[in-house]
Amino acid sequence: MDPSPIAARFIELQSHLNGFEKSIRIIEACASDTVGEIEMLSSGVFSDGYFRVASGRSSREVTRTQSVTLDQLADQFGAPTHDKIDVEGYEGAVIRGARKTLAGPGPRVFLELHNEMIRADRGDPACVLDDLAEMKYRELSINNITVERAVILEMPICRLMARRSGAS
Repeated sequence: MDPSPIAARFIELQSHLNGFEKSIRIIEACASDTVGEIEMLSSGVFSDGYFRVASGRSSREVTRTQSVTLDQLADQFGAPTHDKIDVEGYEGAVIRGARKTLAGPGPRVFLELHNEMIRADRGDPACVLDDLAEMKYRELSINNITVERAVILEMPICRLMARRSGAS
């Protein structure tokens, strides 16, 4: 899933070139805590096709894209075994939109937590970890090494894996 039409086309091309076009369903949408539309800003190193959620921007600067929840996708396609969340500071909304899915059998979560970006938008990245803990995701690791919350929150960006307590 990717909200960018350019990225979705690249995924489609790569799946075709690698013979996976029948195994992969490409969804051009943004993962969120709501179903509908959301405003996104094309930004980043290469700008074109690299989207992030934006608020308070001129309508000329943003692209409206479809938004879905991970719970909605799990209802439609079945519960995932793994979730990879890399959403440039929008992690909290994605986790909130996956409450039912993450509270179930509990897929492993690979999360890129953008602490600095969340703080720059006046948010608190600890809330993302709080939401995960509420759903019993208490085993947090980086490169298979268990790490404490404080260490995770000190990093500008943290790529971690979260497992439910007692999961293998």
